[in-house]
Amino acid sequence: NKAGRAQGEASLTVEDISRPPAIEGLQNQRVSPGDRAIFVAKVTGVPEPNVQWLVDDRPVGGDCLATRHGNEHTLTINEVFPDDDASYKIVAQNKAGKAQKSARLDVEKPRQHTILRNQEPKFLSQVTVPDNGVREGTPVTISCAVTGHPKPSVRWEKDGAPCDGNRSIKLEYREAKPLPGLRDSRAGQPPLYEAVVHIAR
Repeated sequence: NKAGRAQGEASLTVEDISRPPAIEGLQNQRVSPGDRAIFVAKVTGVPEPNVQWLVDDRPVGGDCLATRHGNEHTLTINEVFPDDDASYKIVAQNKAGKAQKSARLDVEKPRQHTILRNQEPKFLSQVTVPDNGVREGTPVTISCAVTGHPKPSVRWEKDGAPCDGNRSIKLEYREAKPLPGLRDSRAGQPPLYEAVVHIAR
């Protein structure tokens, strides 16, 4: 001004607050065909990263739904098929850097059913009765094991005549579990059946 002149100086430092992307979460999934698979990951970074989902390093297809809520990114496959078994990856990138993380989707294979051939009935054990006999009026159980395919029919006889169930005699015919030592050796074989007579006097 008319009285004179003055000047001053100041420095301005601009701090770069950008941060490279970081990814948390994203767990492996194991589902059955027809089920839903959901991958979830939390993505952070400054500036806000661009996010892309890949399957076996290719962009995911239209059967995958990618959504976002805040920092949470979700990839949903509503109905899983065997060919969806693959590696899924989320990639996040901004000017400060790039991050990626992968997870595996394992689709369980359906169990194969064993086709059994027809096999004639065969007793796997003798009819079991008490070794020392029983007293008159004492309840007793008699049983035997049989196998075959299709399921054999079983008939109990008493003194050569058919033995039918009644109030004092109860007949059972059921599938039986093999003993632990026989399980492996019976793989692919017809099931075991147990025929039982309960006599209550």
